[in-house]
Amino acid sequence: MRFFLLFIIAIVSLALQTTVFGKLTLAGAKPDLLLITVVFFAFIKGPKAGAGLGFVYGLLEDLVVGRFIGLNALAKAATGLVVGLTEGKIYKENLIAPGLLIIVASMINGLLVTALLMIAGVPVNFTDSFWRILLPAAIYNLGIAPLLYLKFYQSISSGILSSKK
Repeated sequence: MRFFLLFIIAIVSLALQTTVFGKLTLAGAKPDLLLITVVFFAFIKGPKAGAGLGFVYGLLEDLVVGRFIGLNALAKAATGLVVGLTEGKIYKENLIAPGLLIIVASMINGLLVTALLMIAGVPVNFTDSFWRILLPAAIYNLGIAPLLYLKFYQSISSGILSSKK
C-alpha cells in the first residue's frame, strides 16, 4: 500500500510541477515537488530508501518531461543518498532541519543536473544557471517545504505511509 501511495504522490507532484507551478514561477524557477518528497523520505528513512525513491522519482520525471533519460534519476538518487546520511543524526521534529536540508539538497541536485548536462555535451553557463535557476529553485523549495513536512512526517511515522500499516 505504501509503494502505491508513494507512486500516487509522484504522479500528483509531477502533474502539479508541470501545470500549476509551471505558471507560478519565482524568478523564472519552479519548485521541485518530487525532490522535496525525496528529501523528506530520505531524512526520515535513511540513505538506501532515499536513493531508491530518488531514482524512481527521477526516472519518472525523465520519462515524462526529460530530454536525457536517466539524468534526473541519477541526480535525485545521489541527492536522496546524501540526505539519507543525516537520518538518525538530526531531530526529525525540528522544522529548521528539513528546511536547511531542502536548501542543501536543492543545490546538490541542481549542481548534479548541471554537471551531467555538461558531461552530455550540453553548453551550460554555470554562473548564469546558478543565479537564475538553482538558487531561486532552492528558495522556492524552501518556501513550500515547511507547508508539507509535518504532515509528511506524521504520515510516514504513524499514518498512511507508515511501514507498520
